[in-house]
Amino acid sequence: MNRLNHLSTLKIDSSEKIPFKYKGRKYFGFKGDTIATALYSNGVRIYARSLKYHRPRGLYSLDGECSNTMMQVDGIPNVRCENTLLKEGMVVKEQNVKFSAKHDLMGFLDKLDWAMPAGFYYKTMHKPARMWPIAMKRIRKVAGIGKLAPDFKMPGKYDEIFPTTDVCVIGGGPAGMKAALVAAQRGLRVILMEARPWLGGHFEYRSAEYKDRQTFHDRAEQLAKEVEKKANIRVFTYTSMVGTYNNNLITGFQIGKETDFFDERYIEIRANAVVVATGCIERPLIFDNNERPGVMQVACALRLANTYGLLPGKNAVFSIGHDMGLEAAVTLYDLGLAIECIADIREDGQDQSLLKAVQERNITLFKGWVAAMAHGGKQVKKVTLTSIDGTVSKTLNCDLLVASAGMTPITGALTVAQAKLKYDSHSGFFLPTDLPKKMHAAGRLLGLDNGTAIEASGELAGLKAAHDCGSGSAAEIEEAKKELKNLPGLTQGTKFVTAPVKGRKSFICFDEDTTIKNIKQSIDKGFDVPELIKRFSGAGLGPGQGGIPGHNLPLYAAKYQAMPDISIKPTTVRPPLVPTMISTYAGTNHLMFKQTPMDAMQRKENGIFRNIGVWQRARYFSKDFSCKREIENVRNNVGMLDASTLGKFRIYGPDALKALQRVFVSDMSKVKKDRVKYSAMCNDDGCVIDDGVVVKRGENDYYFTTST
Repeated sequence: MNRLNHLSTLKIDSSEKIPFKYKGRKYFGFKGDTIATALYSNGVRIYARSLKYHRPRGLYSLDGECSNTMMQVDGIPNVRCENTLLKEGMVVKEQNVKFSAKHDLMGFLDKLDWAMPAGFYYKTMHKPARMWPIAMKRIRKVAGIGKLAPDFKMPGKYDEIFPTTDVCVIGGGPAGMKAALVAAQRGLRVILMEARPWLGGHFEYRSAEYKDRQTFHDRAEQLAKEVEKKANIRVFTYTSMVGTYNNNLITGFQIGKETDFFDERYIEIRANAVVVATGCIERPLIFDNNERPGVMQVACALRLANTYGLLPGKNAVFSIGHDMGLEAAVTLYDLGLAIECIADIREDGQDQSLLKAVQERNITLFKGWVAAMAHGGKQVKKVTLTSIDGTVSKTLNCDLLVASAGMTPITGALTVAQAKLKYDSHSGFFLPTDLPKKMHAAGRLLGLDNGTAIEASGELAGLKAAHDCGSGSAAEIEEAKKELKNLPGLTQGTKFVTAPVKGRKSFICFDEDTTIKNIKQSIDKGFDVPELIKRFSGAGLGPGQGGIPGHNLPLYAAKYQAMPDISIKPTTVRPPLVPTMISTYAGTNHLMFKQTPMDAMQRKENGIFRNIGVWQRARYFSKDFSCKREIENVRNNVGMLDASTLGKFRIYGPDALKALQRVFVSDMSKVKKDRVKYSAMCNDDGCVIDDGVVVKRGENDYYFTTST
């Protein structure tokens, strides 16, 4: 496939070809490609088969929100090819298929959906009792996605770092970069984390005008250069956040690029203040066959063209519910994509300048219409559109259906930190209402769509974070609030979820093959709240961690039960927000040890050493492992214990006793001055975690030890 090499937004280098293998054949991509975009450029449209029904799955998004492009790469299963950068010599294979993804012999399961209703594994094949163990083995053999070879050895180098900072900014889009710059300008140390390999967020791939004849892409580049110039901003790109914890502890992992010495790196950040600017993802539009290869989200189609130089198709139909869809249609039309029509679920509220651009290009626009069905066995060939009420329909030929119901905020970083969310009917967003101490939100996740307002919200969040660190920015914060108030506020959204269809093959969760029909079955059986529906139907339990069903599940559940907006609650999000390999958590093997004062003497006596924490201690001296000589010497003469490796702490002050009482199982109030008491420590769960002795040195003054 020919690339669009003239675009300023491209992130690929067409002068540098990268060879890789796919299904045993040699292919080429360009530097900057992901595995998925390299395969797309070589004509691959079916990447995988689904978990339960083995339906063909294609490129739907580019940020790893579902299992559609999961493949085996260099022996590692379940690699998200859509956001994994291509490297020379990669060996890519399909998984979860019999024969091939294009011709999967297990595809017949798609006809047996009637035998697999919601929760079928809880209630079928359990009687007689002897039948279930046999059935369970069969189900487990058929289910699953990737498999790990028994003799597989994990390749790569793994690193770990534990930086501290004044302000940690999660999200490298316009709001995140603005927040980082504002904090850095006040002399604070800043860490900026971004999941993609580059900064810019949703500005980075948009070629439309931002303001004053500057494009969104150019503005993103300008902000990124300003960030790069700041010596006190440490940038971690290609870094996904795993979780946020008490006292602003942030964990994540960074994927190494070709120039890095590591393949993956675990990062644990301790920050004084945190700014969350994670932006939005698209809320999928649900209709019949909404996951067929050839159906993709708006940002996926636009990024394929502007970032990777690939026209997503030849002849397209758009079914959208937000202005980004109109902008993408105009941009892609100008790049050479033929567009049959745009179906917009909104009757009104569209940006007037975008409506004018659509009209100038003679693109047909149907207001109040939506895609009802994608036709085609292994690739979209045509689409049926219908009015919102389902009374009128028409069918159009196409090889690409760009579909999106609206935008929804990425709130995982906030909710795992115990922030509260509330549904806002105007924007259609779950907005944060109660943030943890010293944590601030900015950007599109607040329901903002105007570029200037997004940047202003980042500036305000940066000032608040700086104030938390003692910069004294109270006056500037008030000024920033006034400025933001004068800019466009919450964008008008929609809570539209599904076209007027029965929903038998309308998928709300691609990972688990969960349909709208399955959600109805769950509710009808009494599982009537999103958390219970999720458990019973499986929606959101797959590798995407709920990325695709996300906020569609609570919205549809509320609609089906005719519940008021105030009752809509999203499901609980838990870390890890992005699945992480165990080898990344393990990090590297550190061979650095502390030595005790007796180390030289013990080595001279041929002591056998063991690793205990960061120390090396002599374990025994007998060559026959019996320790008989040591035992006899201790009994008849004297033994010496080297306790210098123990942890030694002094704790004093009015709350010293209270602190000891929280962790030690014994009553420390009974310890008298200059007396010693041995006890064990427990964690919050009541599990013993350590032991040691406590000495009372004086009033509210104690000395205690911990194990090595």
